[in-house]
Amino acid sequence: MLSPLTIVLIKTLGRGFYRAHSGLLLSLFVTFVIYCLFINVLNETHIPADQRIYYNLIFVLAFVSSPLVSLLVFALWLVYTIKCWSHILEALSAPEHLFLFYSSTSLRKFSQLRSWGMLQLYISLPIVGYGLFSVVIGLVFHHNILPLFILIYLCLLTLLSAIIYGWAVNRRMDQHGQSWLLRLMRAWRKPFFSLFLYHIIDQLKLSCIITKVVSLIIILGGRYLFAEQHQDMRLAGFLVLGVSVAHSVLIYEYHRFEHLYMRFARNLPYGRLRLFFYSIGLYSLLLLPEIIWLLATHHLATAMVLGGFMLSFTLLFHSLLYAMALHIRKYLRVVFSLFILTFLMIMYHLLWLLTPVCFLAAVVLFYRNYYQPADTAPD
Repeated sequence: MLSPLTIVLIKTLGRGFYRAHSGLLLSLFVTFVIYCLFINVLNETHIPADQRIYYNLIFVLAFVSSPLVSLLVFALWLVYTIKCWSHILEALSAPEHLFLFYSSTSLRKFSQLRSWGMLQLYISLPIVGYGLFSVVIGLVFHHNILPLFILIYLCLLTLLSAIIYGWAVNRRMDQHGQSWLLRLMRAWRKPFFSLFLYHIIDQLKLSCIITKVVSLIIILGGRYLFAEQHQDMRLAGFLVLGVSVAHSVLIYEYHRFEHLYMRFARNLPYGRLRLFFYSIGLYSLLLLPEIIWLLATHHLATAMVLGGFMLSFTLLFHSLLYAMALHIRKYLRVVFSLFILTFLMIMYHLLWLLTPVCFLAAVVLFYRNYYQPADTAPD
């Protein structure tokens, strides 16, 4: 007797699969099954009546007697099964099927796999029916080896399909597919300002890695190419400037994260200055490797000056986004313009002036634009 979950899966996903692929399945049935089983042999007067059935079943017999033909048919079955996977996984994302994520995952894993396996058998009836028919024909004509492999192959496809469907459903419910590192840190305390760091670990690992690699290339490349000027404060300023610009993409992603997932935060009892200092804490952690590099390679006073400039320049990028929202092209143009202007100021030994100017500009921009309903449509 079918379980309630199996019945629901067949009625919702199984029948939907046949409705979506009815034309393809009907054409395959007419051109393949009917033709192969009921084709008339030419010049039947030269063939005894008891051998006509053998020639009508010649393709089926080749399937159960020739390993090469069996591999070809197995490959076609795999393509059909992958098509089933694609349809079911896409259907699961539809709003009308979201209830399956909450109902099916409440059952034991074995019950889930059994129901998903029954669904796969249902949508695989064309190949299951043909496979069982081939097994019977093979046994009748004393071909015993390949029919056994046919049964094993069908069972493996069904089991693999059930595992994939069950994994897809449980993965969505299992903390929305969070990485093992994020699950390891699940019990850690999460201050408000650190939420974006967890988002990086969960969704932006590649972007963060690329940013840090670019930052490392800037530091090592600058130190190697200008080894003779390593004592020049301007060189260190250029490197810090490059590191800050390299993090502009992550700064944009933070603003996007805040707009998409943290809009409720504007209703929390946090003042704007408090939120700005939260941003200082966030970017201090984000730039921690670079800050360690400064402390390891420069005197404490110099490292503090350079670190203050790097942090204030990063905060300026952060605050500018509240005035221009998610307009990435405008944002990149502003980043490039500020890079050129700051480069020239460092060239003329004005690094000492940049830190307070950038910090004050960041505070003013943040305070004036945080609650402003800026247009957030990207370019």
